[in-house]
Amino acid sequence: MLPNKKLLRQELKRRRSALSSLQQANHSQQALRHLLNQPRIRSARLIALYWPVRGEISPLQLKTLALPQQRLYLPIVRRLASPLLFVRWTKYTRFQTNRFHIPEPWPRYKQAIAAKSLDIVLMPLVAFDEQGTRLGMGGGFYDRSFAFKQKRRFKRPLLVGFAYQFQRVSQLERASWDIALDAVVTEDGWHRY
Repeated sequence: MLPNKKLLRQELKRRRSALSSLQQANHSQQALRHLLNQPRIRSARLIALYWPVRGEISPLQLKTLALPQQRLYLPIVRRLASPLLFVRWTKYTRFQTNRFHIPEPWPRYKQAIAAKSLDIVLMPLVAFDEQGTRLGMGGGFYDRSFAFKQKRRFKRPLLVGFAYQFQRVSQLERASWDIALDAVVTEDGWHRY
C-alpha cells in the first residue's frame, strides 16, 4: 500500500526539523562530498541549487566548492502557475523573501536562464523512492519547470534530488505530471536511476 502523501509529508518534515544544526551541517557536507565525486558534476558548467528552509539539507556550501568555470543559479517563483526562473548567484546578488518565506535572488532577468539551459539541478524534496519518484512540497513548481523532459528524453539537465537518507521510502505514487529524478544524493551516497 502506498503511503498517504499528506501524512508522509508531515512525518518527514517533523523528522527534518528535529535534526540539530550540527547534524544538518554534517549531513550536508557528506552529501556534497558524494556529489562532487561524480564526474558529471565536475564537468557541469551551469548548476542550479536551492535555498534550504525548514530543516532541508543544504547545498549552499557548493558556492565555495564550485570550480572556477561553474556558474550557480537559484530559482525564483514568478507566479504560482508558472515554471521557475533560474537567476545567477554571484557575490553581488541581492535577496528578497518570496511568498513562501524562502530567500530568492532579486530578479535580474539579464542573468536569468531557462530550465532547459542548465546542466545539473539540485532539487529539494520531502521524500523520494527507489524508482526516482520525488515528493515535493506540493506546489508543482519543479514538475512544471522540467515538464519538457517528459515529452522527449532530454539528457539535460540532470535532475538530482538532494536529501537526507531517512527521506527515502520504498515506493511513492507517481502522477502523470510528476517528473522523475535522474539521481539522488544523500549523506550515504549517490543513487542513480
